[in-house]
Amino acid sequence: MKAVELEIYSKSREEIKNLKKQIEELKKLNSELEQKVQDIYGAYQTLQYTFRGRCQVYSSEIVKLRQEIDMLKTELRVRGWEER
Repeated sequence: MKAVELEIYSKSREEIKNLKKQIEELKKLNSELEQKVQDIYGAYQTLQYTFRGRCQVYSSEIVKLRQEIDMLKTELRVRGWEER
């Protein structure tokens, strides 16, 4: 082999080594980002579940209170109360 060919070969090997190192770094970053996305999605699901549960509790509470108001109004009407 000529000296020029060895120099090109050496540069190519060095470039390949650097590219493999860069690929490994990118894979590591990608893995970290994937974990962060999973954490954020988990937090989102927890928040959504909590909110949905509270809304259902509040909705049922509102329905219950409206029924109680209607029942009390009915009792008052029976006693002669006129709604304004």
